[in-house]
Amino acid sequence: MNSYNIRTAILNLVSRYPSPPEAPAADVQISHVLADASVETLQVGAWVNVIGYVAYPPQVKKRVLDSASAVKVQAVLLWSAGSASVAQPCQYEEALLSKRAAMGAMAQARKHR
Repeated sequence: MNSYNIRTAILNLVSRYPSPPEAPAADVQISHVLADASVETLQVGAWVNVIGYVAYPPQVKKRVLDSASAVKVQAVLLWSAGSASVAQPCQYEEALLSKRAAMGAMAQARKHR
């Protein structure tokens, strides 16, 4: 987590993997899940998992979002992703990519049965 605004209950999440020139960002509105959020998940630098939906403003629905602006997300679930190794900053993203690849392989295997 990059920052947390207590007044608006918005987390700003940034992923710096795989090191793009402009890191993708999301402003996650957590007011619906704030009562269940742990102190750990609200600390700057925390690794968190979020399930939610993209909340487009009405005027943006049919246009492409500016890539420099953060995607707006309404959180439905929020929980800690645990600790990540500082020595290997991309460890979390690499684990997700590995899991995605494994799930894709399993789906392909099911198709060919």
